Amino acid sequence: MIMKYAFYLILASCILQAKAQDAPIGSWTTHFSYQSARTVAYDGDDYIYTANENLFRYSISQQSFDIYSKVNGLSDIGIKLVRYNKLDNYLLIIYDNGNIDIMQDNNIINIADIKSFNTSGSKSINDVYFYNRLAYLSTDFGVVVLNPARREIKETYVLQLGSNVAQVNSFTLYKGQFIAATNLGLFSANENLPVLQDFTNWDLLDNKEYSQLMSHPTDYLFASADNLMLFANGTVVTNWDTIATSTSPIVRIVEGAKHVYFLENGNSQRRIHSFDESGQPVEQYDFLNAFDLAETATTFYAADGWRGLLHVTAPGNYLPLTPEGPYSNSAFNLAIADNALFMCSGGHNAWIYNYQREGISKYDYQSWSFYNQYEGIAAMDSILDILDATIDVRNNYLYAASFGGGLLEIKPNGDVNVFKDNGVLQPFGGPNIFRIVDLHFDEQHNLWMSNYGSSEPLVVKKADGSWQSYAMPYAPGTVERTASEIVIDDFNQKWMVAPRNVGLFVFSDNNTLDNKADDVSKLLRQGKGFGNLPTNNVNCIAKDKDGAIWVGTTDGIAIFNCPGNIFNASGCDAELRIVQYDANAGLLFQNEIVNTIAIDGANNKWIGTGNGVWQISNDAETILKRFTIDNSPLPSNEINKIVVHPQSGDVFIATTKGLISYRSEATEGASTQENILVYPNPVPSGYTGTIAIKGLTSNADVRITDASGQLVYRVKAQGGQAVWNGQTYTGQRPMSGIYYVFVTDSEGKETKSAKFIFHE
Repeated sequence: MIMKYAFYLILASCILQAKAQDAPIGSWTTHFSYQSARTVAYDGDDYIYTANENLFRYSISQQSFDIYSKVNGLSDIGIKLVRYNKLDNYLLIIYDNGNIDIMQDNNIINIADIKSFNTSGSKSINDVYFYNRLAYLSTDFGVVVLNPARREIKETYVLQLGSNVAQVNSFTLYKGQFIAATNLGLFSANENLPVLQDFTNWDLLDNKEYSQLMSHPTDYLFASADNLMLFANGTVVTNWDTIATSTSPIVRIVEGAKHVYFLENGNSQRRIHSFDESGQPVEQYDFLNAFDLAETATTFYAADGWRGLLHVTAPGNYLPLTPEGPYSNSAFNLAIADNALFMCSGGHNAWIYNYQREGISKYDYQSWSFYNQYEGIAAMDSILDILDATIDVRNNYLYAASFGGGLLEIKPNGDVNVFKDNGVLQPFGGPNIFRIVDLHFDEQHNLWMSNYGSSEPLVVKKADGSWQSYAMPYAPGTVERTASEIVIDDFNQKWMVAPRNVGLFVFSDNNTLDNKADDVSKLLRQGKGFGNLPTNNVNCIAKDKDGAIWVGTTDGIAIFNCPGNIFNASGCDAELRIVQYDANAGLLFQNEIVNTIAIDGANNKWIGTGNGVWQISNDAETILKRFTIDNSPLPSNEINKIVVHPQSGDVFIATTKGLISYRSEATEGASTQENILVYPNPVPSGYTGTIAIKGLTSNADVRITDASGQLVYRVKAQGGQAVWNGQTYTGQRPMSGIYYVFVTDSEGKETKSAKFIFHE
């Protein structure tokens, strides 16, 4: 089922924090990081455009930001270049895959010709040169001439040396000659030749590899070859002067309002050099990781790989200008705790370290805050790959699981304790490598964690601060004691995923944490009588609102409907549910690698795979929504984690290219119906978005009537929220007036009412 997304007018702000309510039901919100940048452009007036994966613009006069993404009109993700044409006032947006957007007056038009070009080679666009109201695109297969006014490719120049096609890195016009800098050398042709598509009309001036070209209006030409900064003043462009050398690659030459800038960026050195029009050095800017630059009349802005957009006013004076967002787009895991979202930027590659240092980003619906070594937490200097985070609500301590560094305890005052070599946690892979993967508090405030590689991989830090660990019944011949995600069921039993083809453990301490004599545990695997998993490769686990345990594997989903019987003589095998979503029936998500399962307030399931996101009904019989990069703003189909905020209904989706959220219909049910809220209220004339009734008990019956008591609409709440499309049963829009909402809980005992104003 293809679900189209829409953009609604933002009308109300209530219940949670203000920003939480800005997003209407059915809308998307991006949560991308802007801490890194690789391209920048200036419109010559007020706006600085900056991008890495995603785009934002900064108003110099207002000191404010506007964010652009697939949510509000961009066609893609992964921006390589932005370039502004001041003559015709449009922004050219170049993507990694060769896709192109043209933004003019906030209208965005996509030109996908290069992206769609049928070739097995690279479609990368490396540079842009504006001339004669055309855009000359330097690509890996030649020079593509784009006519932006007609939204079409005018022609292509494929340059060759023998049978080798040149990769064009940069392009310019110098003294009536088109010049192309390529990996095979420097090519030149008279701009007035009628058939420039014929590569025999191009002359090879120099067979050295050139990466950047820039022609100055005062008849000077600047170039870079290898690590040389070159300068030509005359009619023969091979008559170069070497003005500087570098031990690092020269990644960009930029013509500014006053100076010419060379950006060198590599392991040896990272800095910016400025020269005047005659090639004389002016200034040097150190301690930068700049990939691009845009100069205004008085200063310049750099796209920095470490700090995002930098306003550079003098050497050493670099002011970061960054919109709100997480610290990194590395979104490995998500957790909701204490009404906030915690995004963990660690990770692993087949359970090998990723060496991620970005730590934790916390979102409280007002702003983002960070926990990592760059934000002054000294204890995290050597602690990498944070895989999970949670909050102890008794004291607001933040706990973080490090895949190698143990357990972190971060107090509100900034003090940090690191637990690893404490006699309970066990190392794996080295004497000081303590791999903690997942964290879960039980109702008694005991913190459970998985200790990967340990002979006793299930560990608890008890509420009193003491520790205990428990062994699991690994199958004979198991070499690596794997352990990851933990779920606690309605019987206080701990379910723990054992990845790498081990299976799934269930453990019960019989509510006596320190008496191991009455502990029981079980390994669940493939095969009837052994757990009936579809495969032993388990990825994730979740408990739904009926207490059933949903298990995601590399070959679909298994459901344990009888967790209370797991240790009884009869046992509890998983149900491999057969569903029919199209013409064919099959096992639930068979042949899909299920990476994550989340449960919303209506007990619907959100499934994340390598092929996007599904929302399926409580009984799994119906696909409610299906999102991919093709029909939604998802930045990637590779889904790492999904969590649902219980109060807002926001479905946070961590992908391999960053974080995004979808405002769903379902929220957690309230304990009472004392605080019913209708929004927007009043409903404005012509409004076609969704009208929500919030603050309900789970699955309440909702009736909407006019002032005379005539029934207009009736609906069952999705968890704690009901929605109405503003139409009667016959599809008509009601007349303007006061309308009433009557709500009865699912047991028919509690009835409450509210009223709102509706404009036709």
